[in-house]
Parts: sequence; C-alpha cells; structure tokens
Amino acid sequence: MDGQLSPRAAKAAERHLSHCAACRGVVDLHQQTKARMQLGTRRPDVPLSLLQTLSNLPDEAPAAGPLPRRRRWWARLGRSRGLGAGVVVVGASFAVVATAYLAGARPAEADPVAPSFDSYAADFADGYGTAQDTMTVAAMSRLDSNGFPCHERLAGTLERVDGRWHEGSGTIAVTYSDGTHRLRLYEQNGALDTSTVTGFSADVWDEHRVWVRSGSPAVVTWDSDGVVYTVVSDVDRDTLVQAVSELPSAAHPQSRLDRLEDGVERMSAWLGAA
Repeated sequence: MDGQLSPRAAKAAERHLSHCAACRGVVDLHQQTKARMQLGTRRPDVPLSLLQTLSNLPDEAPAAGPLPRRRRWWARLGRSRGLGAGVVVVGASFAVVATAYLAGARPAEADPVAPSFDSYAADFADGYGTAQDTMTVAAMSRLDSNGFPCHERLAGTLERVDGRWHEGSGTIAVTYSDGTHRLRLYEQNGALDTSTVTGFSADVWDEHRVWVRSGSPAVVTWDSDGVVYTVVSDVDRDTLVQAVSELPSAAHPQSRLDRLEDGVERMSAWLGAA
C-alpha cells in the first residue's frame, strides 16, 4: 500500500489480492483510513492583525546624514549571531508546530451512508448472505488497531464468534454471543444519512447520540469520526447500552490541544513510514 515492497514481492502480493477477497478488503480499508487521515489540511490564513503590524514597521535603512545613528542596544542584540540562530530555531519550531496543527485537523466531510437496516435485521435472523467472506482473527486484529473496532468481547459477556467482510458495500460485520443471545456490529466508512432513519427515535446512551429502532431484534445506529456503526441484537436493553458505550461515540469538539496532539501523532507515523 505504501510502495515499500520490492518489484518481485509487489507482484506476488498483487497475485494474492487478485483471488483473496478477505485480504483485498483489508487493504482497501487501510487505504481508506490513510486517505481519511490526510484529508482536511489546508494552507493557514495569516491573521489580519499580523499583517497590519508588519505594515507599520519602520524601514531598516538609517536616515541620510553625515554620521550614522548609533543603534540602540536591542537593535545590536537583534543583529547578534547568537540571537539570530535562536530566531532560526524558534522559527523552525513554529513551522513544525504549525504543520502539526494543520495535520491534526479532522476531515470536514464524509460521504453519506444509508445503512441497509432491514437487510441487517433479516441477516441477523436468517444468517449471512453468500457474498460475504469470513475474516481471519489476524485481519480483525489489524482492523481493530486501525480504527475499525473488532473487540474480542463486549459488555462483559458477549464474545466475538465471527467476522465477515462484504466486498460490494464495503461493510464489516462482527458477531458476538453469550451462548443464548447475539449481537451483530456493522461498520462502514462515511457519515450517517439521518434522512434514512425512518422509524427510529433519537436517544443518548452513556454520552452516545444514537438512533434506536425498538423491536426484536433492536437496531441502533450512529456515526463517529468517519465510520457509521449499526448494532442489531436481541440482548436486553442494559446489555445493549453497555455494548454501545464500549464503541466509539460521536466525535466531541476538537480543542486546539487535541488537534496539535493528533497532528504530532500523524507526523510521527508519516516519518516512520518514510
């Protein structure tokens, strides 16, 4: 995906991906995650107050006359080598901080997604469709570490028993069970199209803003940081609320410090991959 393989190894990987839908799905999801991380950066705007201050600075050239004027002590200090090097270091540090701040910006928009709620409920009752491919434990672990939760356990008693990848819709489906009841988690890239939640009621579950359709099975949906989550389950409400609370919630407003920290992490990842 990053072009780090030798030509021979790259060809071998391409041959494998051409007939392995599970691995191809994992690569696609990694590429989409990387693309989301690189969205949203733009050239910073120069504050108007800074432009006005710079425009009011006096010229450096001394006034004409028989004798040059004596430079004040702060002018001499400003022209010293030590301070000049310090200004360069501070300027470079400011550039790094500014770059990190820009890199830490979250994506402004994501493609709208209309989850197939009725199909999900039917699949929950009747089983998976034939177009879905089983994911390995290793593949689910990689997805879990790259922003697509595939936790081994939810709500204490629900254990992961299966994971599927639907190539056509780009949907991950992970099934959990306590031996009696089941919960299935669907994940897709994008933002929830709220015009499609007909028959749902808006609610807040442990700081999660969700849309809920009661019934058997119950359906809960929301989005967070460019991923749409849909849970279909026949567990009791308390267990369902707890399971949802262990998954990513709708993104909170990003503070300047959060954005800077996110940017530093992304820059470190980019440098590590270079």
